[in-house]
Amino acid sequence: MSNQVLLALDPATKTGWAVGDGVRGGFFQSGVLDLAVAMRTLVDDGFCQQMPDHEGLRYLGVHLWLSAKERELCGLYQQLAGIVVEAAHHRGAAPTAYHLGIIATVQQWAARCGVPVHPPLHSGTIKKQAAGDGHADKATMIRAAANIRRYYGVPKVSLTDDEADAICALHVGLSHLNPWRKTA
Repeated sequence: MSNQVLLALDPATKTGWAVGDGVRGGFFQSGVLDLAVAMRTLVDDGFCQQMPDHEGLRYLGVHLWLSAKERELCGLYQQLAGIVVEAAHHRGAAPTAYHLGIIATVQQWAARCGVPVHPPLHSGTIKKQAAGDGHADKATMIRAAANIRRYYGVPKVSLTDDEADAICALHVGLSHLNPWRKTA
């Protein structure tokens, strides 16, 4: 049986993402999707010229990025085994709306592609499992993510907190899906 690849997202205006198979030295990628840049790119490419600040472009950018990532992964693996996302915190109107809109876009894309979306992970669960403290600060989470990257054999590079959160969500998601598999 081939290793299954999981995609983890930390939805926000700067959406952290990580994808991996949970195998030491195995497949791993991570980064940040800046939705403000994605919106500008879509306008530059001719989408929604009459309303260049349309909020819907943010979600179209997520949809197009997911489609491109799926095509890239299909060349390496057969299909994504699933997607995990960090749960929304409902801290304010705009951030919560963006977060939930991104999750809805991910769910719509995943339903069309036949990729399961697992229940959202609470940030305390991610922090507790990845860093050992359910109230870990950003610096601690970045260190935890760097350790996870080392597990995959990825060279040391600087991480943003958005990317670190996605890497840690990937770690938690893989351990929940495959509890017998030891991850970082």
